[in-house]
Amino acid sequence: MKKIITLITCTLFAFSAQAEWDMFKAHDLDKDGEVSKEEWTTKRQKVADNKGKKYNEKQAMKTFKKADTDDSGTLSQEEVEALQASWKKNKK
Repeated sequence: MKKIITLITCTLFAFSAQAEWDMFKAHDLDKDGEVSKEEWTTKRQKVADNKGKKYNEKQAMKTFKKADTDDSGTLSQEEVEALQASWKKNKK
């Protein structure tokens, strides 16, 4: 039983890590390993459109700036993952 619980836990962790990686890849449109402001706003607009919601560029940029913890003007994979983790935490 303990082995099964460990296996399930590891599987769930792997799916979570994959989801975070997928979000980063979805935003890194030119595949250069960073998400620029332009890539971020382009993808956020597509997400809003797909959900039938009004796109709010001001909010998208506010989120980008908050996520850009090193003030580089781009988002790293780690910054996108941290943002996604904070979204998940706020949903609970």
